[in-house]
Amino acid sequence: STSMHELGQNFGHGLYAQEVDYLVDQEWAMTSLDILKRRTKLYLEFTESDVQVLDAYLVELHKHRLEKDVA
Repeated sequence: STSMHELGQNFGHGLYAQEVDYLVDQEWAMTSLDILKRRTKLYLEFTESDVQVLDAYLVELHKHRLEKDVA
């Protein structure tokens, strides 16, 4: 990506939507804990509210992809 805007939503601590999307698409990450604990060390820095924001994003991402697959 060439700009911060292209990285998508900033979840804090250097984690952006584009990376989350990649982890879901390519590494089969399903939950925020999956991303934060198994694929990064960000669980050391994320607060509970940070995790809630990431969870909400993942719910919408999975919902959107399920709708796309059904269509």
